[in-house]
Amino acid sequence: MSHDEARIRKNFCKLTAWGAYQFKERSLEEASSSTVMMKHLHRHEKEVINGFILDPSQTTIAKWIFTHYPETAVHVQSQDLALRTKDMNVLLDIFETLSYKKSCDISEAQLRHVSDNLSYLKRAGFKVEWLRAKFDDVSLNACEARIVKLKEEVKKQEQMVSYLKDMLKYEEAKLKKLYYLEATSSRQRKVTAHGFIIASSKVKLANWIFHTYPNTSANVKLQDDVLRTRYVNLLFSVIKRLYHKPLSDLTEDELSKASLELSDVTQAGFSVEWLASKLEKVTLEKKTSEDRIRELEEEVEKLKLTMSEEKVKLKKQPSWITKTEIPTSP
Repeated sequence: MSHDEARIRKNFCKLTAWGAYQFKERSLEEASSSTVMMKHLHRHEKEVINGFILDPSQTTIAKWIFTHYPETAVHVQSQDLALRTKDMNVLLDIFETLSYKKSCDISEAQLRHVSDNLSYLKRAGFKVEWLRAKFDDVSLNACEARIVKLKEEVKKQEQMVSYLKDMLKYEEAKLKKLYYLEATSSRQRKVTAHGFIIASSKVKLANWIFHTYPNTSANVKLQDDVLRTRYVNLLFSVIKRLYHKPLSDLTEDELSKASLELSDVTQAGFSVEWLASKLEKVTLEKKTSEDRIRELEEEVEKLKLTMSEEKVKLKKQPSWITKTEIPTSP
């Protein structure tokens, strides 16, 4: 008898000593046949440890478990070989996870899975209190490892936030500097004329206003340069619209806007009766111009109608009348 056959017979004796087993997808009669059992063990090179069919790679761990915790499978009642093998695989998988994996590498999902499997094994009759204690230790270590990892992540995020804050301060300082340069540059392009800070291009217009109408700003009480500049620019805007824009290009909306701007300027203390008169005059001229245009359009339409009637009359003249016989005006 060869060594392999002796090993197979030895495993088979263990099976028959343990009891009657059932093989998955085989009938009870086939499972009870010694020939089938021996062929199965030979074909898959399995070994029997404490009534469980295991792969050779699992025997070392299984022997260690049954040596240190012999009561582990004493109360397992199932006689189904496939189920017993499946349950033992679950047990070995839990043992390997808790014993060989680093706590920091075990996720919460894996721990939940292990906990559920431990509960399942307990219901199946396995005595796994020792493994549950191991699980509790590993869970604690894994939790501590996750805390350490989270603290490291928080530290990284805090460093990133600190860096972003520094970048924000830098950009704000940069923007402030640009604003200052822009304001300085803008200030350099402006001049003070007649008590107002205005663009150099507006000096000629300002001279005309305050020389022609010297009392224009006599009652202005504003002290803030920004407000003074704002209102004098409104004044310039109204003048530009009423004096420099052709009457034909002015719209009702523009005249309404000029009226509102003039009202704001007046409320600010400017004496602009002369400009209000100009607005009334331009508005009247615009209305008169529009009325005249409508009258002319009506006259044109009348002339067109008269010409049309004359053409009709001319067509009704006898054909024997020639152009030479039509009398001409002296």
